[in-house]
Amino acid sequence: MCADDDRGSDGFFFNLWTVGLSKLAGKENLTREDYMKEKRLFGVVLCLAITVAILVVAGSVYERIGRRRDRQRFAQVGTSFDIGGRTLNVFCSGSGSPTVILEGGYSWINEQREIAKFTRACWYERAGQGWSDPGPSPQTATAMAGDLHDLLRVAAIQPPYVLVGASFGGFPVRVFAGKYPDEVAGIVLVDSAHEDQQEPPSMKAPINKLPPFARRALCALLPTAGELGIVRLMSGGGGPISRGMTPEQAAYSQFLTNQPKSVVAAGDEGCNWERTAAEVRAAGNLGDRPLIVLTPDRRLFPTIQRTLRKQVPSMICGCTNYSHNWPNYPLVGVR
Repeated sequence: MCADDDRGSDGFFFNLWTVGLSKLAGKENLTREDYMKEKRLFGVVLCLAITVAILVVAGSVYERIGRRRDRQRFAQVGTSFDIGGRTLNVFCSGSGSPTVILEGGYSWINEQREIAKFTRACWYERAGQGWSDPGPSPQTATAMAGDLHDLLRVAAIQPPYVLVGASFGGFPVRVFAGKYPDEVAGIVLVDSAHEDQQEPPSMKAPINKLPPFARRALCALLPTAGELGIVRLMSGGGGPISRGMTPEQAAYSQFLTNQPKSVVAAGDEGCNWERTAAEVRAAGNLGDRPLIVLTPDRRLFPTIQRTLRKQVPSMICGCTNYSHNWPNYPLVGVR
């Protein structure tokens, strides 16, 4: 394909280059040696351009085939609702009020079943996660809270709500409570991230250990990598599994965590951490609404959660022996 000949599309472009060089040689008196250097340079550039084009097309096709296979292997759990040109997925069961909203998607499926025994419970997936469509960047806590509010309205899930947020999901829950206080009956934070937390180096994600310029470059390239199959190619098969999951549920959970659009969405959230943290600070305190904070009995997370006492002095804080990765104890707080 990259041979030095005049056949096919390569020959067409080479002829154009040759005509240009011939005219330039006549005006600038290029030596034959210079002419041959330019000719070889064009061949290298053309070869690289064709190689890149082939890789882009192949990666795009690979990603689309992968998405089609994903849809065939893992049927959607829940219902998609249009919130303005894109959809979010939500799954509800049970009846009663207030409705418990579990931020974080399918991973809450077993906890939802137990909560639904005494009130209505719904889990939903924020933009780009699970079966929800990707949203515009940046995906910050304010954008997520707005999406959730639109979803609850379109899906006719009426307030009041008890909001449950785990890890990063604590951010949109707190911003939602700040923006729509009259719709929130209570909050449960399960190992929630804190806007002023300082993680030790050993707990930081690899991308957060990079120099700022490298981190910004990767953040900018991540969406393209998702479209070209690079994320799918590099994604592992593991992922957090909640206690008590069946093998089928575990397979679903790992698929949802590792699918490229979820990885890209999570990357976007991480890349905009500072902006989200500023939005959470601006959301203010939680007023007199009931707040329960659940955290494992470990050094870092109890320290983070204790800072919330300054915002809600009357909150209840409980410690458990579960790990941070998708614990199974929101039921305690909801009750």
